[in-house]
Amino acid sequence: MKESFKGRVNLPEGASTTLLRMLNELKATYPHIEINASTLCSWIVENYAHQHFDDELKRIGQAFFNPKRYMTEMLKSAQSNADIEKIMRTASEQMNDNATSRRKKKVAASEPIERDPVELENDVQS
Repeated sequence: MKESFKGRVNLPEGASTTLLRMLNELKATYPHIEINASTLCSWIVENYAHQHFDDELKRIGQAFFNPKRYMTEMLKSAQSNADIEKIMRTASEQMNDNATSRRKKKVAASEPIERDPVELENDVQS
């Protein structure tokens, strides 16, 4: 992993709109501050990392779970046919859990998702 990142981050339209709303509200509430979208975004990332990231790590991992990548990595470590069967079964369960979640209308942001990819990996390795 890279030690530092220098560059731009592209925000989707919804996030960009939210950032601008926050920036305008800050400027209206505190007209004496010097802030721009970049510094506000940096502050938000730092604050989130220190106060929320550890608590949300599992949910973020589940939200961005990639079954193809998971299976590729797990199959590399498979030692037997039984390992392969277990990998296929746990990946299938994860994909079914994700599909069910999507069908139930988006789950509230604070509600945890059922399976954790790290737990899946630990299940396969044990």
